[in-house]
Amino acid sequence: MKRLVIGAMLAVALAFPAVALAEKINSDVSIHKTFDQDRIYGVVQSPAHKCERNREIVLFYRPFQSPDFAPIASELTDSLGQYDFEAQLMKRAPAVEEGQYFARATRKSAGADVCRRDDSRVIEVAGVGG
Repeated sequence: MKRLVIGAMLAVALAFPAVALAEKINSDVSIHKTFDQDRIYGVVQSPAHKCERNREIVLFYRPFQSPDFAPIASELTDSLGQYDFEAQLMKRAPAVEEGQYFARATRKSAGADVCRRDDSRVIEVAGVGG
C-alpha cells in the first residue's frame, strides 16, 4: 500500500513539470483582399512552423449596417501557412459581399506546445456587385 501511494505521488510530481514545459507560441495572421475585391486570403506566421501549417482559420463577416461579426467560413492553412477563401465565398454569393471581414487563427495544440489564437486586422469590402 505504501508503494502504491509513493508511486502515485511520484506520477503526479512528474506530470507537473511536463505541463510547465509547454511553450505558448505566438502567431500572427494577416488578411488581404485582391484589387478587384473578389478574393480574401492571407498567411499565418509564427516562430514555430508547426503553428503555421494545418492551422484552422475562421473568417468573420459583418455587413456595414450590423453591429456584430459572425463566422461565415473556415479552412486549414497549407504547408506554408497560407489560406484562401475564394472558393468558399463564391459558394455564398457571386461576389464577395460588401462589409467588414477579419480572420482568426484558432488556438492549436502542437505536441506539448500551444499555438496561441490571433485575430487579423479588419478589412472592408465596398462597391462590389452582387
